[in-house]
Amino acid sequence: MTPDIFVLQTENTDTTKTLSLHEAGWRLVLLGLERHFPKSLEGREDLRRQILRGETDGQQILVNHYGKPAFADPALPHFNISHSGDRVVCALAMQPVGIDIQMKRRVNFDLVGQRLMPPAEYDSFLKMADKADHFFQAWVRMESYLKCKGIGISTDLTKLTPEGRFEYLLTGDKDYYCAVYADNEYKVRLEEVSWLHLQNR
Repeated sequence: MTPDIFVLQTENTDTTKTLSLHEAGWRLVLLGLERHFPKSLEGREDLRRQILRGETDGQQILVNHYGKPAFADPALPHFNISHSGDRVVCALAMQPVGIDIQMKRRVNFDLVGQRLMPPAEYDSFLKMADKADHFFQAWVRMESYLKCKGIGISTDLTKLTPEGRFEYLLTGDKDYYCAVYADNEYKVRLEEVSWLHLQNR
């Protein structure tokens, strides 16, 4: 049976900004645990409170050298959070997982693309009339891989050869690009969560 990756996403619809994107990301993690891994929270009220507050204490929630958070208990799911613009996404799975979302915006495609893509891909990229779609897909693809592995962008990205599986999400949205990555096969289960629901937690 193909294991699931649960992806929860939300969009900030509150102009008062009473809930930050950072806080919303952690609340999505907690909601994902409650919905899909409820046993992981049994008898862990202190952990529940930490997640709700987005606290990394170095005991129950660790942060690696590059800032990637993870649960200290290996029996708990892996998770990853990303936000851009007004969107927040998180992924939870029983295998290491990375997710990235980017809002479409003005970028020096040629300059950044040279750091992002292998030489053969970059050469083809330079010949494209409309570079935006390919650029942002390459960006979220690479970021989701880096976040899964817990490594930073100081690595020479042009020499990386991810061997796992990517899946693009939110493909019907012209303003955002999103990808999830894991080493092993998976099935994505995407869920929309209202901003109001997160605010009222």
